[in-house]
Amino acid sequence: MKIRRQTIVITDDHKICFYTYISEKKANGLRIVHKYFKYGVIDNTGKLLCKLKYDYIFDFCNGFAPVEKNCKYGFININGEEILKPEYDFVWNFEDGVAKIYKNNEIFLINEKGHFIEN
Repeated sequence: MKIRRQTIVITDDHKICFYTYISEKKANGLRIVHKYFKYGVIDNTGKLLCKLKYDYIFDFCNGFAPVEKNCKYGFININGEEILKPEYDFVWNFEDGVAKIYKNNEIFLINEKGHFIEN
């Protein structure tokens, strides 16, 4: 018999949520959570900001986190909003408001709203 450890979160509005993984609290109060082989994001009240839909969510850096879905990458912001759909072969973290993304042997630049910037 295999017992899986579950973590219980009781939200401010008294809902009970079960997750198989909860990350350490990040500087912005967010936590990355895992359940049923998918990742999402909760805030410090336990509210789900980003649905459990990604294969992996990397740590937040400069207000954004790279996400992976079906071996493609994109970004979410600290509000859990997807600013760049996971359609790219690789992404780099944001620095000075700009991130590099890679697709089809080309590197592109995007701003914090997910809009492309001319190189």
